[in-house]
Amino acid sequence: MPYKVKNIESQNLLLANLEIFSNRKLSVKIIYWLSRLGRELQQNFKILQEERTKLLEDNCLKGEDGKPIITDSQYAYADESIKTKAIESIGELMQLESEMSIDKLKIEIDKLQDAISANEMVLLEPFVDFVDAKGCI
Repeated sequence: MPYKVKNIESQNLLLANLEIFSNRKLSVKIIYWLSRLGRELQQNFKILQEERTKLLEDNCLKGEDGKPIITDSQYAYADESIKTKAIESIGELMQLESEMSIDKLKIEIDKLQDAISANEMVLLEPFVDFVDAKGCI
C-alpha cells in the first residue's frame, strides 16, 4: 500500500548515502526492496531539485539574456527579504509530503542484526516498519 513521507525525509535518506543500500548481509528480499526504494528516492529527488531550483530562479535577479545572475556561487537577489522569502518557500516545500509508489516494507529487527546501524534505522524509519518477530520488544 502506498504511503506518504516528507520531502525532507526522502532527501535525508538519499543524501546519507547509506551502506544499507549495498549491504550484502541482508536477505535478497530486503536488498530488492531497498534497491526499489533507492530508485524511487532518486527519481523524487530529481523532481524536488527541479522545484527548488525553480523557486530560487523565479525570485532571483536576471541578466539581459534572461538567465539568473549568480554571484559567489549563489543566486543574486534584489534584497535580503526576497532571498529570505525564496528560502522560506524551499523550507515549506521540504515539509510537504510525497506519495511513495512502493509498499512500506515490514522488516523483522532480528534479520538486521549486524547489518544496520542505529542511525540507519532512524533514517529508514519513515520508509520501513521495523517489527519484532514475536510482536513485542
